[in-house]
Amino acid sequence: MLFALAVLPLFGSRRRCYRHMESEFDSQIGNPKNTPSPSSRTATNLTGKASSEAGERKREAELKEGRVDGDAISFVELLTIQDNEVSHHLHGKLATNVNEINFTREVGEFAKEEIVAKREPAPATVVKADITGEWQAQFDTQRGLQKYTFTFKQNGSKVTGKANVEMEERKREVELKDGKVEGGLVSFAEPLSIQGNDINITFTGKLSAKGDEIKFTRQVGDFGSSEATAKRTAAAAPTP
Repeated sequence: MLFALAVLPLFGSRRRCYRHMESEFDSQIGNPKNTPSPSSRTATNLTGKASSEAGERKREAELKEGRVDGDAISFVELLTIQDNEVSHHLHGKLATNVNEINFTREVGEFAKEEIVAKREPAPATVVKADITGEWQAQFDTQRGLQKYTFTFKQNGSKVTGKANVEMEERKREVELKDGKVEGGLVSFAEPLSIQGNDINITFTGKLSAKGDEIKFTRQVGDFGSSEATAKRTAAAAPTP
C-alpha cells in the first residue's frame, strides 16, 4: 500500500511537519495509494483530505481529528465498506531527521499495521534557458584574436541572430544559422568563406546556472578549435 501524506507546517510545533510523505505497506483490501492534501492549520490541529487508489477503485476522504503534539502526529481517515463507515486511525512520531514518520495504522477491529512514511523530495527547480540578447566573447584562434558580439533571438528551442566579428582592423557581420537550445546546451553555425571556399564555423556551449555566461567551443572545420566564455552584456540581461 502506497500512502502519501501532505500537510502544512504547524504554528507552535517544535518541528516542521510534512508537505508530502510516502510509504508502502500491505493491507487486507489491496494496494491503495493515498494522497492527502492540506487545507488548514492551527497550533495543534490538522485538516486535509486523502485521495486513494486500490486497483481500479479510487476514493477521496476528508481527514478527521488531526492533531500534532510535539513529535506525535495522529489523524483519522473514514472509509465506507459495504455501506458501513470504518475509521482508519493513524498515529505516529516524527523521526529525528524530520524526513520520516513511524506510523501505526489501525483499521477498526480488522487490522493493525506498522508503516514508515517518508518525505518526498521537493521537485527540482528548472531554470528555463533564454539566451535572447547581446553576448560578447574573445576567441584566441590560429588567425589571431577575434572579438565576437553575438545578438541572439530565441523562440522556443530555435535561435536566430547575427555575429559582429573584429580581428585587428578587419570586421565582418554574418547571419547565424542552425541555432538551437536544448536544456542548457547552445549550438549554432557561422558561415565563413576562406579563399573562395565556404565552411561552417560551429559553436557549441553550455549556459551557466545563473544564465549570464556560455562556455563555447568554436570549431573551424578540420582546421582547429578554440574555447572562450561569452558573457551577457548588462544592457541585454533579461527582465526577471
